[in-house]
Amino acid sequence: MRAVTVRVTGVLLYAFVLVLLYLAGMYVGPVYYFIYAVMLLLPILSIVHVALTLAGVTVADECDALEPERGQTVRYRLVITNRFVTPTSLLRVRFSRWPADPGEGPPEIAMTLPGFGEIEHVIPFVARRRGVHSLGLQSVEVADLFGWLTVRKPLAPREIVVYPRAVDLRLAPSARDGLGGGSGGGSAKDGDFSQLDGLTGYRDGFSARHIAWRKFLATGIPYLQEWGAGLLPGATIYLDSRRKPGARDEAAETEDASADVAASLARLFIASRVPTKLRSTGRTSGSERAGTFDEIRRSLARLEFDAETSPALALAADRAAGLSTATVVVVTHFADGRLLDLAPASPSQTLAVVVNRVGMAAGESSRAEELAAGIRGAQASVFFVDSLEAAREPVGR
Repeated sequence: MRAVTVRVTGVLLYAFVLVLLYLAGMYVGPVYYFIYAVMLLLPILSIVHVALTLAGVTVADECDALEPERGQTVRYRLVITNRFVTPTSLLRVRFSRWPADPGEGPPEIAMTLPGFGEIEHVIPFVARRRGVHSLGLQSVEVADLFGWLTVRKPLAPREIVVYPRAVDLRLAPSARDGLGGGSGGGSAKDGDFSQLDGLTGYRDGFSARHIAWRKFLATGIPYLQEWGAGLLPGATIYLDSRRKPGARDEAAETEDASADVAASLARLFIASRVPTKLRSTGRTSGSERAGTFDEIRRSLARLEFDAETSPALALAADRAAGLSTATVVVVTHFADGRLLDLAPASPSQTLAVVVNRVGMAAGESSRAEELAAGIRGAQASVFFVDSLEAAREPVGR
């Protein structure tokens, strides 16, 4: 995009008129010399006016949230100020992305400002799509009086990071299977996600991080947590990062909903003080080490759904490498037959599959229901999430 645009046809036509006026002054009368001088001076003054406008106009923008959660309403504020006493030329402010409706083409705001004038635009918009987006200004353009000359001043757009939405997820555990792993109903938050084999008396030389602190505070006697053979403490969330086929906008909604579910699960585990890590086969995968909720959320915001393999393969590879944790949750938006092969690595491991059915076709949803019976038969739990709002209440298995 050129910084200066000149309409050559208009300039040549104006120059032709000037020549005619000059000739008329020579052969008809001196009054045409006066008209000629005025018309020769006007373009010069117009160019000077453009220069003054560029020097005197400032454009500032801000968002009240540069890192919103998906679905959050953000207020975008644009302020254009003329610092000089002279009115401005015609201004056009162009946007790289229109905040109110990202689906539309880049629009513009056209205006003129009086001396020392100021105009403010406040545009509320909903952050609908997870990820890193370029938002806001692209350039300010100033046109001269005749429309022959346009000077374009580039502006820097803002970067806005839209995080997945995390809610207080409530899943419906049972006495044996389910994310709770405890003996009773209620929310998944009430259970013991660590899935311990048991407790034993404290022995010298063991790290204090293996102490069962709740038991210690309740009894005053230090106990050590004993984990199942071959299992690491904590929870791993395997996010299916394969791209959903279909229209891009609908597929993105499904993928974003899966990221929302993963973020909600991570928040649930970490709030229960369970070391949690995210595993994904996408380009921007989660850290292999246990992370904070903010670290996992940042990873999910930048995750690309471009994987080609089922999360079942990643889980099998971790088990073969001895990296399986006491709690494993697979989040998928596919009716994947390979998930039928999933089973807990040991009796002390909790294994669950969360099927995101947002945007799932009726036929695929029915197939997911059929697969669920096989998954449960393999001693794993399965949960269905039809919307994140519905997941605030107990979700049926």
